[in-house]
Amino acid sequence: MRNIIDKIGYENNEVKDIIGESVIMKNLKEQVQVAAHLPWPILILGETGAGKEVAARAIHNAGPRQDREFVFLNCGGMPDTLVESELFGYVKGAFTDAKKDKKGKFEEANGGTIFLDEIGNAPYKLQISLLRVLETGKIAPVGANREKPVDVRIICATNRTLEELKYHKKGIRNDLLNRIGALIITVPPLKDHKEDISDLTKNFIQEFNEQVSVFTGEKTLEISISENAIDRLKQWDFPEGNVRELRNILQRAIMLSGKANGAITAEDVEKAINFWEFGEVRIHSNRFRDLLEDDYTEYAKRVKGMKNAQKMRIMEIDEETLNEKERICYEKLLEENGTINHLAKRLKISRSELSKKLKKLGIVNRK
Repeated sequence: MRNIIDKIGYENNEVKDIIGESVIMKNLKEQVQVAAHLPWPILILGETGAGKEVAARAIHNAGPRQDREFVFLNCGGMPDTLVESELFGYVKGAFTDAKKDKKGKFEEANGGTIFLDEIGNAPYKLQISLLRVLETGKIAPVGANREKPVDVRIICATNRTLEELKYHKKGIRNDLLNRIGALIITVPPLKDHKEDISDLTKNFIQEFNEQVSVFTGEKTLEISISENAIDRLKQWDFPEGNVRELRNILQRAIMLSGKANGAITAEDVEKAINFWEFGEVRIHSNRFRDLLEDDYTEYAKRVKGMKNAQKMRIMEIDEETLNEKERICYEKLLEENGTINHLAKRLKISRSELSKKLKKLGIVNRK
């Protein structure tokens, strides 16, 4: 990889879109540099909020098409009836409301890059249409008599894992996966590079200062953040959204601090974290313990993704007590819901995640 980068003449600091100097992020930047100068489709993997769109834009901006269009399309939940017209456009008279020609996303991106996010949730018809473009390099606007050639760099992204895609057949057709998966880049979750939280935080704070100044017209305001507040952020595992969650926590911390000028404190960050988890600024330990005693379903929904240490701190109980109470809680939930599958659906978590939890609590032999 290093030889390719040296030949191209790009160094790590040229990838300005990606923030972070940890080893894992430097490796990501190197992959972006190489991929940016290769003409093949790219599949970006990563958890929700990890920065897949940032990586896609970095690939576009670091490559020879940086001065051309970067077109974004969210594929998740797109109705079949809109697939053809959204991707390829239509000509005047193609249907009742087609009063004039309209370009589709591929034609908008001609000469540049198209980024297809949530490709793992794309409807079947969209996947078939995408295959046709990859095979022919041409598009057919709805109602047109002939196809048009397009020159588009295709980048796709999904929060599915490679194992889910390849072996469990979740999300993407095999033939499409083989087409778009020539180059695969994985964006790491924030919990795997917490040493970058300081740089990410300072970058967000600078962005927020610019936004607040423009919005209010007040140029003398300056939001900052204390080192203690950054330390508190580094203790958090960001279970609900990675870098996106970090950004949201900082925005809430500013709101909860009541300051548009001055430093965000560790207490402000703590309030913002609690607000995100439980829908209110402060959670009293006795209220959370009450959920564990009386509302098993609500408790289980609240704690998904949380570490034992965090639950113990919030409820002010030791690990042995926590495990015993949770064992009773999940036993009751299984009695109410019948099977692991039913309970997993009710709690909106995967069966495998729930099975691991039950095994850890010593609850076995359940279907």
